[in-house]
Amino acid sequence: MNKSHIETAISYSGISKKESVVYVTSLGIKKPTPLLVSKECGMPRPSVYREMESLVRKGLMGKVREDKKIIYVPEDPRTIVEKLKQQTQSVQNMMGELRDLATVYRNRPTVRFFEGKEGIKRIFEDIFLVEKKEVLAFTDVKELYKIFPDYYTFFVKRRVKRKIFGRIIAPKDDTTEEISESKKEEFRDVRFIPEKIMKKIGNLKGHMLIYKDRIALVSLESDEISVIIENEALSNVQRSLFEIAWESIK
Repeated sequence: MNKSHIETAISYSGISKKESVVYVTSLGIKKPTPLLVSKECGMPRPSVYREMESLVRKGLMGKVREDKKIIYVPEDPRTIVEKLKQQTQSVQNMMGELRDLATVYRNRPTVRFFEGKEGIKRIFEDIFLVEKKEVLAFTDVKELYKIFPDYYTFFVKRRVKRKIFGRIIAPKDDTTEEISESKKEEFRDVRFIPEKIMKKIGNLKGHMLIYKDRIALVSLESDEISVIIENEALSNVQRSLFEIAWESIK
């Protein structure tokens, strides 16, 4: 892992990007001073001094006087990990209160928009955050495998491991026939959209997931727009439509 990756990683634990640069640079200097760190990382000396003082206040650096110079000594990197653990524990301790505060919004539909391939992945990851039993999908499986050949396979393995059953309604093609044959091992069931209906609607070019109290809509066109709607009543409507379709194409 290079220095920039380390700086980015530790900045997630309440340390600013500039502080992380100064901290990581200081680790590689025997007796770090603002001047030496400034020369090494290219940041102006006054800025380095400010960030060092901030790190001292946060308990991530100490100061010692040596030969009329102030040496800033970075604390053991494990200190950062420990602070992050403490922050995580504090948030977990307050989780009940946070959920109570959210009560007022529970009956309002929450809509979240995402863009690009990373946005689509966010939707699949959301399933693991809230669902423990079953996910329903209207989908073009072949298109998903085309766009995410590695990630979608990885997603399926994790879904199976967590025993989240999948029911899929999809166009019939070589890809869906193949996954249908492995439905028992991959903890899912697949039913095909009749050919006469596919002739009417054309290519799906999209994906709809129904899980817990959420509906996720994904455009597999070039715009790659994704939406999560979080509302129990709306998800129940879509779940009912899915069940009607499921039963009609046995």
